[in-house]
Amino acid sequence: MTTAIEIISRAMRLIGVLSVGETPSAQESSDCLFALNGLMGSLGNSPLMIFARTNESLPLVANTASYTVGPSGGLVTDRPIEVLESSNIIYQGVTYPVVKWTLPDYQQITVTNTGGIPTGFYAQMDMPNITLTFWPVPSEAMTFNMWSDKQITEFTSLTQQLVMPPGYDRALAFILAVEIAPEFEVEPTRNVLQLCAQSRKLIKRTNTEVPRLQMPYGIPDNNTYMDWRSL
Repeated sequence: MTTAIEIISRAMRLIGVLSVGETPSAQESSDCLFALNGLMGSLGNSPLMIFARTNESLPLVANTASYTVGPSGGLVTDRPIEVLESSNIIYQGVTYPVVKWTLPDYQQITVTNTGGIPTGFYAQMDMPNITLTFWPVPSEAMTFNMWSDKQITEFTSLTQQLVMPPGYDRALAFILAVEIAPEFEVEPTRNVLQLCAQSRKLIKRTNTEVPRLQMPYGIPDNNTYMDWRSL
C-alpha cells in the first residue's frame, strides 16, 4: 500500500526540487495531488496500464433496446472507459457471444425493432453515463454480462492508502516526476526519463494478454493427428 504524499514526495525528489528529509509545502502537495489524479485518469485511456477488468451484470428487459450505465444510469457504477468485446448475453443458463459494433455498423441495420436474443451492441460513450443499444431487441428478460475497463482509482486525500499491484507505486512516482517537472521549471534527468519509460514497459508487459493462435478452418492444429501418407 502507498499514499499520495509518498508518491508526490518521491516524484519531487526525482526532479531535484525536494531534498531527502524535507516535506512538500501545503500548496505544493495540493498542486501535485491534482496532477497525480489527472495522471491516474489519463492512464485509464491506456488499456495496458489498467491492471484489472470489471465484470458487471446488466439486466435486460423485454422490448427495450437501450440502457444507460454510469454514476446515474440504470446500472449505477463507475463510468466504463470501454466496454469490451468479451462481454456476452446470458439467457436461460446459456451464454451467447455478442459483437461490439461501431456507430456505422449499427446504422446499417435497417429494421432496428426486430426482437430476439441480441447478437451485438453499440456503446455510445456519453458523459456521465454511457448508453448501450442492443440488436435484436431483447424479446424476454436476460442478462448482459458486461466486461469493461474502468478508470484507475484516484486519491481522495494525501494520506489515503491505495492498494495497487507491485510496480505501480514506482511507475507513478517516475511518471509523475516527468509530469510535474515543467510546473517547477526543471528538466528531468536522462536517467529519470529512462526509468520512467522502463517502469511503463514493465507494467504493460505484465498486463499484456497474448491471444491464442487459431488455425483457419480446415487446417489441423497441433492437437490433431494427421497421417501424412494419406495426403
